[in-house]
Amino acid sequence: MKNNFSDFSNYAKGKSAGYIKSTIETSNSATFYAFDSNPTLNRYISPKCRDSSRVILENHKTDYINANWVVSDSKEYRGKNILTQAPLKNTIPDFWAMIYQEKVEYIVMFCEFMEKSSQYLPTNEGDVEKYENFEVKFVRKEKDPVEGVNWIILHLFDRKSIDTRPRRVNHIHVTSWAENTTPDDPKLTVELYRWLMRKNESHIPMVFHCNNGIGRSATFAAIYFLIRLDFDEDDLLISESSTLFLQYLNEFRNGAIETTLQYCFIICCIFELLIQENRIERTRDIDELMSDYKKYVGKVGEFIRVGGKEAKSDQIFPPSPEEKRKPRKKQSYKEIEFSLK
Repeated sequence: MKNNFSDFSNYAKGKSAGYIKSTIETSNSATFYAFDSNPTLNRYISPKCRDSSRVILENHKTDYINANWVVSDSKEYRGKNILTQAPLKNTIPDFWAMIYQEKVEYIVMFCEFMEKSSQYLPTNEGDVEKYENFEVKFVRKEKDPVEGVNWIILHLFDRKSIDTRPRRVNHIHVTSWAENTTPDDPKLTVELYRWLMRKNESHIPMVFHCNNGIGRSATFAAIYFLIRLDFDEDDLLISESSTLFLQYLNEFRNGAIETTLQYCFIICCIFELLIQENRIERTRDIDELMSDYKKYVGKVGEFIRVGGKEAKSDQIFPPSPEEKRKPRKKQSYKEIEFSLK
Protein backbone atom coordinates (compact mmCIF):
# COMPACT_ATOMS: atom_id res chain seq x y z
CA MET A 1 0.00 0.00 0.00
CA LYS A 2 1.07 3.55 -0.59
CA ASN A 3 -0.04 5.03 2.70
CA ASN A 4 2.00 7.06 5.13
CA PHE A 5 0.58 5.96 8.45
CA SER A 6 3.10 8.07 10.34
CA ASP A 7 1.53 11.17 8.84
CA PHE A 8 -1.91 9.92 9.80
CA SER A 9 -0.75 9.13 13.31
CA ASN A 10 0.35 12.73 13.72
CA TYR A 11 -2.92 13.88 12.19
CA ALA A 12 -5.00 11.90 14.68
CA LYS A 13 -2.93 13.07 17.62
CA GLY A 14 -3.40 16.67 16.59
CA LYS A 15 -7.15 16.66 17.14
CA SER A 16 -7.46 19.18 19.95
CA ALA A 17 -10.39 20.25 22.06
CA GLY A 18 -10.96 23.23 19.81
CA TYR A 19 -11.13 21.01 16.76
CA ILE A 20 -13.66 18.62 18.22
CA LYS A 21 -15.80 21.43 19.59
CA SER A 22 -15.78 23.22 16.23
CA THR A 23 -16.70 19.97 14.47
CA ILE A 24 -19.75 19.35 16.65
CA GLU A 25 -21.00 22.91 16.84
CA THR A 26 -24.69 23.27 16.20
CA SER A 27 -25.62 24.85 12.89
CA ASN A 28 -27.63 28.06 13.06
CA SER A 29 -30.50 26.43 11.19
CA ALA A 30 -31.07 23.69 13.80
CA THR A 31 -34.25 23.90 15.88
CA PHE A 32 -35.22 22.11 19.10
CA TYR A 33 -38.86 23.02 19.66
CA ALA A 34 -40.01 19.52 20.67
CA PHE A 35 -37.10 19.13 23.08
CA ASP A 36 -37.77 22.48 24.71
CA SER A 37 -41.50 21.73 24.98
CA ASN A 38 -40.99 18.43 26.82
CA PRO A 39 -38.49 19.04 29.65
CA THR A 40 -39.75 16.12 31.78
CA LEU A 41 -39.01 13.68 28.95
CA ASN A 42 -35.34 14.63 28.68
CA ARG A 43 -32.61 13.17 30.85
CA TYR A 44 -30.36 16.24 30.53
CA ILE A 45 -30.73 19.83 29.39
CA SER A 46 -27.97 19.20 26.87
CA PRO A 47 -27.43 18.00 24.21
CA LYS A 48 -30.72 18.92 22.66
CA CYS A 49 -32.72 16.64 20.38
CA ARG A 50 -32.89 18.09 16.85
CA ASP A 51 -36.33 18.61 15.33
CA SER A 52 -35.15 17.77 11.81
CA SER A 53 -34.16 14.17 12.58
CA ARG A 54 -36.16 13.26 15.68
CA VAL A 55 -38.14 10.04 15.82
CA ILE A 56 -41.83 10.95 15.80
CA LEU A 57 -44.15 8.62 17.70
CA GLU A 58 -47.52 7.90 16.12
CA ASN A 59 -50.78 6.93 17.82
CA HIS A 60 -49.20 7.41 21.22
CA LYS A 61 -49.93 9.76 24.12
CA THR A 62 -47.03 11.98 22.93
CA ASP A 63 -45.22 12.20 19.63
CA TYR A 64 -41.95 13.11 21.36
CA ILE A 65 -39.08 10.92 22.47
CA ASN A 66 -35.48 12.05 22.88
CA ALA A 67 -34.24 10.04 19.90
CA ASN A 68 -32.83 10.86 16.49
CA TRP A 69 -32.46 9.01 13.23
CA VAL A 70 -28.95 8.65 11.83
CA VAL A 71 -29.20 8.06 8.10
CA SER A 72 -26.56 6.94 5.62
CA ASP A 73 -27.13 7.27 1.90
CA SER A 74 -23.59 6.52 0.71
CA LYS A 75 -23.17 4.23 -2.28
CA GLU A 76 -21.64 1.56 -0.02
CA TYR A 77 -24.45 1.52 2.52
CA ARG A 78 -27.95 2.91 2.62
CA GLY A 79 -29.62 2.50 5.96
CA LYS A 80 -30.60 4.19 9.18
CA ASN A 81 -30.35 3.60 12.90
CA ILE A 82 -31.58 5.41 16.01
CA LEU A 83 -29.57 7.16 18.73
CA THR A 84 -31.47 7.76 21.96
CA GLN A 85 -31.02 8.47 25.64
CA ALA A 86 -31.42 5.75 28.28
CA PRO A 87 -35.11 5.66 29.23
CA LEU A 88 -36.28 7.56 32.28
CA LYS A 89 -38.88 5.88 34.48
CA ASN A 90 -41.60 8.04 32.92
CA THR A 91 -40.39 7.45 29.32
CA ILE A 92 -40.18 3.65 29.35
CA PRO A 93 -43.59 3.30 27.58
CA ASP A 94 -42.41 5.83 24.98
CA PHE A 95 -39.23 3.81 24.43
CA TRP A 96 -41.14 0.60 23.79
CA ALA A 97 -43.63 2.46 21.59
CA MET A 98 -40.68 3.51 19.42
CA ILE A 99 -39.27 -0.04 19.32
CA TYR A 100 -42.67 -1.43 18.31
CA GLN A 101 -43.48 1.30 15.80
CA GLU A 102 -40.15 1.10 13.97
CA LYS A 103 -40.04 -2.72 14.10
CA VAL A 104 -36.65 -2.61 15.82
CA GLU A 105 -35.07 -6.04 16.32
CA TYR A 106 -31.78 -5.01 17.98
CA ILE A 107 -31.25 -2.70 20.95
CA VAL A 108 -27.59 -2.10 21.75
CA MET A 109 -27.04 -0.66 25.23
CA PHE A 110 -23.73 0.94 26.23
CA CYS A 111 -24.40 1.82 29.88
CA GLU A 112 -25.47 0.11 33.10
CA PHE A 113 -28.96 0.17 34.58
CA MET A 114 -27.51 1.20 37.93
CA GLU A 115 -25.44 3.89 36.20
CA LYS A 116 -28.18 6.11 34.83
CA SER A 117 -30.76 4.06 32.93
CA SER A 118 -34.07 3.03 34.45
CA GLN A 119 -34.74 -0.72 34.40
CA TYR A 120 -36.83 -0.93 31.23
CA LEU A 121 -36.99 -4.72 30.85
CA PRO A 122 -37.50 -7.81 33.04
CA THR A 123 -34.47 -9.12 34.92
CA ASN A 124 -35.18 -12.87 35.08
CA GLU A 125 -35.96 -15.49 32.48
CA GLY A 126 -39.72 -15.98 32.13
CA ASP A 127 -40.63 -12.68 33.80
CA VAL A 128 -43.03 -10.22 32.17
CA GLU A 129 -43.14 -6.48 32.81
CA LYS A 130 -45.98 -4.17 31.79
CA TYR A 131 -45.38 -0.59 30.64
CA GLU A 132 -48.83 0.87 29.98
CA ASN A 133 -50.11 -1.02 26.91
CA PHE A 134 -46.77 -2.71 26.23
CA GLU A 135 -45.66 -6.02 27.70
CA VAL A 136 -42.07 -7.22 27.61
CA LYS A 137 -41.20 -10.84 28.32
CA PHE A 138 -37.69 -12.11 29.13
CA VAL A 139 -37.59 -15.24 26.94
CA ARG A 140 -34.03 -16.48 27.40
CA LYS A 141 -30.39 -15.55 27.67
CA GLU A 142 -28.21 -16.49 24.72
CA LYS A 143 -24.49 -17.23 24.64
CA ASP A 144 -22.49 -14.00 24.76
CA PRO A 145 -21.66 -13.11 21.13
CA VAL A 146 -18.51 -11.21 22.09
CA GLU A 147 -16.51 -10.97 25.30
CA GLY A 148 -18.07 -8.31 27.53
CA VAL A 149 -21.39 -8.35 25.63
CA ASN A 150 -24.60 -9.93 26.97
CA TRP A 151 -27.41 -11.08 24.68
CA ILE A 152 -30.98 -11.80 25.73
CA ILE A 153 -34.13 -12.48 23.73
CA LEU A 154 -37.28 -10.50 24.54
CA HIS A 155 -40.84 -10.70 23.29
CA LEU A 156 -42.69 -7.40 22.91
CA PHE A 157 -46.49 -7.17 22.85
CA ASP A 158 -48.76 -4.19 22.21
CA ARG A 159 -52.05 -4.98 23.91
CA LYS A 160 -53.80 -2.23 21.95
CA SER A 161 -52.80 -3.73 18.62
CA ILE A 162 -54.99 -6.15 16.66
CA ASP A 163 -51.80 -8.07 15.95
CA THR A 164 -51.40 -10.28 19.01
CA ARG A 165 -48.19 -11.92 17.85
CA PRO A 166 -45.06 -11.08 19.86
CA ARG A 167 -42.25 -9.10 18.31
CA ARG A 168 -38.83 -10.62 18.93
CA VAL A 169 -36.32 -8.07 20.21
CA ASN A 170 -32.64 -8.79 20.79
CA HIS A 171 -31.20 -6.84 23.70
CA ILE A 172 -27.43 -6.49 23.37
CA HIS A 173 -25.76 -5.12 26.50
CA VAL A 174 -22.16 -3.93 26.11
CA THR A 175 -20.72 -4.11 29.63
CA SER A 176 -17.07 -3.48 28.75
CA TRP A 177 -17.32 0.20 27.76
CA ALA A 178 -17.09 2.44 30.81
CA GLU A 179 -18.46 5.97 30.98
CA ASN A 180 -16.08 8.81 30.02
CA THR A 181 -13.64 6.54 28.22
CA THR A 182 -13.34 4.01 25.36
CA PRO A 183 -12.19 0.37 25.15
CA ASP A 184 -8.42 0.03 25.14
CA ASP A 185 -8.53 -2.53 22.32
CA PRO A 186 -10.67 -2.09 19.18
CA LYS A 187 -10.82 -5.82 18.40
CA LEU A 188 -13.91 -6.60 20.50
CA THR A 189 -15.83 -3.62 19.12
CA VAL A 190 -15.00 -4.72 15.57
CA GLU A 191 -16.15 -8.25 16.47
CA LEU A 192 -19.46 -6.83 17.74
CA TYR A 193 -19.89 -4.86 14.52
CA ARG A 194 -19.25 -7.95 12.40
CA TRP A 195 -21.65 -10.03 14.49
CA LEU A 196 -24.43 -7.45 14.15
CA MET A 197 -23.83 -7.29 10.40
CA ARG A 198 -24.29 -11.07 10.13
CA LYS A 199 -27.40 -11.07 12.32
CA ASN A 200 -29.05 -8.00 10.80
CA GLU A 201 -28.51 -8.71 7.12
CA SER A 202 -31.73 -6.91 6.16
CA HIS A 203 -30.42 -3.69 7.77
CA ILE A 204 -33.54 -3.22 9.87
CA PRO A 205 -33.10 -0.06 11.99
CA MET A 206 -31.28 -0.68 15.25
CA VAL A 207 -31.37 1.39 18.43
CA PHE A 208 -28.11 2.43 20.10
CA HIS A 209 -28.24 4.06 23.52
CA CYS A 210 -26.09 5.01 26.48
CA ASN A 211 -26.92 7.60 29.14
CA ASN A 212 -27.59 10.50 26.82
CA GLY A 213 -27.48 8.98 23.33
CA ILE A 214 -24.18 10.58 22.40
CA GLY A 215 -20.61 9.63 23.29
CA ARG A 216 -20.47 5.83 23.57
CA SER A 217 -23.54 5.03 21.47
CA ALA A 218 -22.74 7.69 18.87
CA THR A 219 -19.13 6.48 18.63
CA PHE A 220 -20.40 3.00 17.80
CA ALA A 221 -22.88 4.46 15.30
CA ALA A 222 -20.01 6.28 13.61
CA ILE A 223 -17.98 3.08 13.48
CA TYR A 224 -20.98 1.17 12.15
CA PHE A 225 -21.37 3.54 9.21
CA LEU A 226 -17.75 4.46 8.52
CA ILE A 227 -16.47 0.92 8.60
CA ARG A 228 -18.56 0.09 5.51
CA LEU A 229 -16.95 2.73 3.31
CA ASP A 230 -14.87 1.42 0.42
CA PHE A 231 -11.57 3.12 1.17
CA ASP A 232 -9.25 3.28 -1.83
CA GLU A 233 -6.33 0.94 -1.20
CA ASP A 234 -3.84 3.39 -2.72
CA ASP A 235 -5.13 6.42 -0.90
CA LEU A 236 -6.74 5.48 2.40
CA LEU A 237 -8.48 8.72 3.32
CA ILE A 238 -9.64 7.52 6.70
CA SER A 239 -8.82 10.83 8.34
CA GLU A 240 -10.82 12.92 5.88
CA SER A 241 -13.76 10.48 5.83
CA SER A 242 -13.87 10.40 9.61
CA THR A 243 -13.68 14.17 9.89
CA LEU A 244 -16.54 14.64 7.45
CA PHE A 245 -18.62 11.98 9.18
CA LEU A 246 -18.25 13.70 12.55
CA GLN A 247 -19.86 16.74 10.98
CA TYR A 248 -22.44 14.60 9.16
CA LEU A 249 -23.38 12.66 12.30
CA ASN A 250 -23.95 15.89 14.21
CA GLU A 251 -26.55 16.90 11.64
CA PHE A 252 -28.70 14.12 13.10
CA ARG A 253 -27.78 13.85 16.80
CA ASN A 254 -26.53 17.04 18.36
CA GLY A 255 -23.06 16.79 19.95
CA ALA A 256 -22.77 13.13 18.94
CA ILE A 257 -19.01 12.68 19.26
CA GLU A 258 -17.90 14.35 22.48
CA THR A 259 -14.15 13.86 22.76
CA THR A 260 -10.91 13.31 20.91
CA LEU A 261 -10.57 9.92 22.59
CA GLN A 262 -13.74 8.78 20.84
CA TYR A 263 -12.45 10.12 17.53
CA CYS A 264 -9.17 8.20 17.90
CA PHE A 265 -11.06 5.03 18.83
CA ILE A 266 -13.14 5.29 15.65
CA ILE A 267 -9.92 5.50 13.63
CA CYS A 268 -8.37 2.50 15.40
CA CYS A 269 -11.51 0.41 14.77
CA ILE A 270 -11.38 1.19 11.06
CA PHE A 271 -7.74 0.13 10.89
CA GLU A 272 -8.50 -3.05 12.86
CA LEU A 273 -11.31 -4.09 10.51
CA LEU A 274 -9.23 -3.44 7.40
CA ILE A 275 -6.47 -5.59 8.88
CA GLN A 276 -8.90 -8.39 9.79
CA GLU A 277 -10.28 -8.34 6.24
CA ASN A 278 -6.75 -8.42 4.76
CA ARG A 279 -7.33 -5.12 3.01
CA ILE A 280 -4.20 -3.67 4.58
CA GLU A 281 -1.19 -5.15 6.35
CA ARG A 282 -0.42 -4.57 10.00
CA THR A 283 2.63 -2.32 9.82
CA ARG A 284 4.93 -0.87 12.44
CA ASP A 285 3.32 2.53 11.97
CA ILE A 286 -0.14 1.10 12.67
CA ASP A 287 1.16 -0.75 15.73
CA GLU A 288 2.66 2.50 17.03
CA LEU A 289 -0.63 4.32 16.52
CA MET A 290 -2.52 1.57 18.38
CA SER A 291 0.07 1.64 21.17
CA ASP A 292 -0.24 5.42 21.50
CA TYR A 293 -4.01 5.07 21.64
CA LYS A 294 -3.84 2.47 24.44
CA LYS A 295 -1.52 4.72 26.45
CA TYR A 296 -3.96 7.56 25.91
CA VAL A 297 -6.87 5.45 27.21
CA GLY A 298 -4.78 4.50 30.21
CA LYS A 299 -4.03 8.14 30.98
CA VAL A 300 -7.71 9.06 30.91
CA GLY A 301 -8.54 6.03 33.05
CA GLU A 302 -5.90 7.04 35.59
CA PHE A 303 -7.34 10.53 35.77
CA ILE A 304 -10.82 9.12 36.43
CA ARG A 305 -9.58 6.68 39.07
CA VAL A 306 -7.90 9.43 41.11
CA GLY A 307 -11.20 11.26 41.27
CA GLY A 308 -10.54 14.22 39.01
CA LYS A 309 -7.15 15.18 40.37
CA GLU A 310 -4.40 15.88 37.90
CA ALA A 311 -2.89 12.64 36.59
CA LYS A 312 0.67 11.98 37.71
CA SER A 313 1.98 10.63 34.40
CA ASP A 314 3.35 12.90 31.69
CA GLN A 315 1.28 13.57 28.62
CA ILE A 316 1.29 10.62 26.26
CA PHE A 317 2.14 12.81 23.32
CA PRO A 318 4.98 15.03 24.56
CA PRO A 319 4.14 18.75 24.81
CA SER A 320 5.86 21.25 22.60
CA PRO A 321 8.62 23.48 24.08
CA GLU A 322 6.10 26.35 24.19
CA GLU A 323 3.65 24.24 26.20
CA LYS A 324 6.39 23.17 28.60
CA ARG A 325 7.06 26.82 29.46
CA LYS A 326 3.40 27.48 30.30
CA PRO A 327 2.49 27.40 34.02
CA ARG A 328 0.64 24.22 34.94
CA LYS A 329 -2.81 24.34 36.45
CA LYS A 330 -5.28 21.87 37.85
CA GLN A 331 -6.93 20.15 34.92
CA SER A 332 -10.52 19.15 34.45
CA TYR A 333 -11.46 15.78 32.92
CA LYS A 334 -12.23 17.38 29.56
CA GLU A 335 -8.95 19.26 29.48
CA ILE A 336 -6.88 16.19 30.23
CA GLU A 337 -8.92 14.12 27.80
CA PHE A 338 -8.03 16.57 25.07
CA SER A 339 -4.32 16.83 25.93
CA LEU A 340 -3.09 15.27 22.71
CA LYS A 341 -0.44 17.64 21.42
